[in-house]
Amino acid sequence: MLRPETARSIVERAAAVFFFASQLDASRRRDAEEALAQAHKMEALGHSQAVSRTTSVTCFR
Repeated sequence: MLRPETARSIVERAAAVFFFASQLDASRRRDAEEALAQAHKMEALGHSQAVSRTTSVTCFR
């Protein structure tokens, strides 16, 4: 059987590990969301440039 101070120490360490892991998970999620947002911006920019090129070619015919 564990002594109360040992059990408390284990619980405190487990809480610290859980906190660290949850922060790491939140950081990874934020990074993934930022990368996805950047990809959407690049896709929209590419689409607008393609439409712009098509429009300018059509106007000169």
